[in-house]
Amino acid sequence: MVEVRLDELPGGHENATVVFWHVEEGDRVEEGEELVKLSVDGKPFTFSSPMKGIVHEIYFDEGEEIRLGDVLSTVEEVVEGLDVDEVGSEI
Repeated sequence: MVEVRLDELPGGHENATVVFWHVEEGDRVEEGEELVKLSVDGKPFTFSSPMKGIVHEIYFDEGEEIRLGDVLSTVEEVVEGLDVDEVGSEI
């Protein structure tokens, strides 16, 4: 499990507000895919996934304030290979 931390903010700010989550717990994400839209001083920006995996847990709700260094979510790495659904459909 990898902790996805808010590691930088535009303009050297220390706080941001969660505007909208593009994903839900259990969703698959690709590296670079948009995870969450944040806002700093009313200016929105998007924070993307640092890796491919499955969103395990989201720690902040929309409208909540977050600080630099906070863990936004955890992502479980996806192991390459056959998907469970694919195996079931082949039998």
